[in-house]
Amino acid sequence: MRNRKSIVIMCNGKSVQDIDFSLLEGIDTFGLNHAYKYYFKNNWWPTYHGSYDRLNNRIKRSVFSRMTTGDNPIKRFFYISDLSVSERFTHVNLNEGSVGWNDTEESFRNFYAFGNSGTNACSTAVCLGYNNIILIGADCTQVEQYDGVVRAGSLYKMAKTPEDNPNYWFNYYFEEGDIFNPPNKEKFHTPWWSVFAKMAAENDIRVVNCSPATTLDCFEKTVLEEELENA
Repeated sequence: MRNRKSIVIMCNGKSVQDIDFSLLEGIDTFGLNHAYKYYFKNNWWPTYHGSYDRLNNRIKRSVFSRMTTGDNPIKRFFYISDLSVSERFTHVNLNEGSVGWNDTEESFRNFYAFGNSGTNACSTAVCLGYNNIILIGADCTQVEQYDGVVRAGSLYKMAKTPEDNPNYWFNYYFEEGDIFNPPNKEKFHTPWWSVFAKMAAENDIRVVNCSPATTLDCFEKTVLEEELENA
């Protein structure tokens, strides 16, 4: 493999709650979606933040826009809505009509989608030149219904903030009043991780999964501490 350029893709699965974030100092990180709530509350920030969910981009447009111009150390933001003129913001023009490989910054103009935010963050990292992708929180253990979730037509709504959210690494990821898409794990997560894994291998991109709870079998499973030592 050519010289490694490493990044930690921070998916939002439950297992992230067990990670000592001090281990991530000195390595590039990519956070996603509602994880911004944790950043503000704990003053911890990733290198990059993105969201590839159309509903999330619409509902959180003002929040994401303010983040791109705010006083925070995030270097770049990647959203599929054209919501900012900040130099730190990149508009990702999502192409959900065909399957392909993204590998340069030009790809953001016609960005082949990979089904979910975690896979799309990995693909974004490839466009930025990373070739050693370390996954955390890629558990793929989502449940469709849990305490506080109610139907709102085809969407979900939080009737209350759960005391223990089984799908995410902090319980206030979705709070009372939040509206969001059902997980649809078997449609948007499990199969799309496999698609990305196959194409990554074909393009000499190393991807390892450091989630001890993962149900995915398409990536090499390793230990985060060991990966960070060699990153």
